[in-house]
Amino acid sequence: MDPGPRGRRERADRRGAAGRRGRKELNEKQLGGLENEIQKRGAGHEEEAVKAWMADNRGIADTMAPV
Repeated sequence: MDPGPRGRRERADRRGAAGRRGRKELNEKQLGGLENEIQKRGAGHEEEAVKAWMADNRGIADTMAPV
C-alpha cells in the first residue's frame, strides 16, 4: 500500500536527519572569525566575505560537509 505524499515526505525527512549526523558545526573561534569578516566587508558583500574566510580556513568545507 502506498503511504501517499505525506508518508513519503516524512520518510525523506528522517533520512535527511540521519544524513546530517556526520556534519560538524563551527566552533566559537571559527564563527567569530566569519562574523568579523562579514562585518569588515559590509552589507551587500557577504558572499565575498564568506569566500575570503573560507580561503583563510582551507579545508573547512570538507569538515562541514564530508563526502
